[in-house]
Amino acid sequence: MASEHSPPESILNFTRESRRHDGFDMVWRQNVHLFTFTVQPEATPGYRLKTQTIWVTGASSGIGRELALQLAAAGHTVIASARTLAALETLAAEASGTVLPLAIDVTDEAQMAALETRLRALTDKLDICVVNAGSCEYLDVDDLDIEKLQLVFEVNTIGAARTVKAALPLMHAGAQLIAVSSMSTLVPFGRAQAYGSSKAALEYFFRCCEIDLKRRDIAVTIVRPGFVDTPLTQRNQFKMPFLIEPPEAARRMIAGIESRRRLVAFPRRLNWLLMVFRYTPFLWSRWLGPRMAGSA
Repeated sequence: MASEHSPPESILNFTRESRRHDGFDMVWRQNVHLFTFTVQPEATPGYRLKTQTIWVTGASSGIGRELALQLAAAGHTVIASARTLAALETLAAEASGTVLPLAIDVTDEAQMAALETRLRALTDKLDICVVNAGSCEYLDVDDLDIEKLQLVFEVNTIGAARTVKAALPLMHAGAQLIAVSSMSTLVPFGRAQAYGSSKAALEYFFRCCEIDLKRRDIAVTIVRPGFVDTPLTQRNQFKMPFLIEPPEAARRMIAGIESRRRLVAFPRRLNWLLMVFRYTPFLWSRWLGPRMAGSA
């Protein structure tokens, strides 16, 4: 029996639908308001995407390399870019699918200016562009190295913009831009002035692109990995919590790309923890942040 506080059925209607292919939807309808909550299991990497042409930068090592291997194994055509052609040729030889090496240096303005022509020699369209090339340099606040700061921004931010400029003319309605950022954008880390701020600038740049590309129906996804065991993070001198391996990071990225989410952050436990510190900054700046900086 409904209590005196229960809303009449004519006002509140509850509907639950189950769908085997994408989890379940729970839909509440109240007057003219509609709220939908969707819980989805992790996707099987590479198999919900139709066969596509995907450009991955920073593909010679770490997440980018694993991403290229897994996408190629799933049947996609992968254009793999990095500075070293030999590393890309090794990647192509190891791949169980199609990997097309395209050696570029995103900091070389002349190379990047000619990049669209080189891309068109390989494909007439891009379905997905994964902007993954990145660099990290730690700074000493008592003796700031401006050249290191410029180098990191040249790769992580300016290089990313150059990549987008080359990719967009080949992208069509329904295509997708992926920016690989970092959880360092959530809270400040000691000595990470160059890396963290370059990734924050990267995210802002891509969020602006998202607005401007809406008219072209090109989706934008930002990926925020935590600590992944790559040559870049192996230089860290502090204990990295929730460290994951590149194959697992690539699988989670592909699941996020398939779902076309605006933001993909993993591992979840680290993301939740840093989000807590983001909204309680005094705890981070007074306690954990300085402790991590002291161990670096």
